[in-house]
Amino acid sequence: MMTIAAVLNARYVMKVARGRPDLAWASELCRMGQISILVYVVSGTFLPISCWDIYFTILTILTATRLIVVRQIAAEAEKRIFAPRIRAVAPRPAAKPAFGLSRSST
Repeated sequence: MMTIAAVLNARYVMKVARGRPDLAWASELCRMGQISILVYVVSGTFLPISCWDIYFTILTILTATRLIVVRQIAAEAEKRIFAPRIRAVAPRPAAKPAFGLSRSST
């Protein structure tokens, strides 16, 4: 069950990170994690129990990667929602003196 959850986490991260250069590291990490899971599933029966701690570490890394990616996406969405909307303001024309008075001292 944990293996399936880790593979699904990796697929989710790879899907979300597609086309985003800031999350390319997460996509590559999850791709390598899926390959590592496949290797451990195929050859795991021939490994001693002392080697299985690495397998559980890989599962944990994939889950943590998903959490990091989800938090980063949520932070970016929050920035977009609460970002102040700045618009360009055109300068006002110079005010004319009232009642024909001029500012020049003559």
